[in-house]
Amino acid sequence: MQDAGNQASHIAQDAGNAIAKGAQDAGAGIADGVQQLGKGIASGLKQLPEIKLPKFGRGKK
Repeated sequence: MQDAGNQASHIAQDAGNAIAKGAQDAGAGIADGVQQLGKGIASGLKQLPEIKLPKFGRGKK
């Protein structure tokens, strides 16, 4: 009976470790995706033409 309990405990521990590893890997994948998204946005912004705005308050007197 004690052997069955020990075996069940090891199975539960292994399952918990596998779940934790999967969550860790998923978190790392999401972080990489967000980083790549940020780089893509920055790259896209660099390609936009420069916008020249009129300077207010410096008109002729």
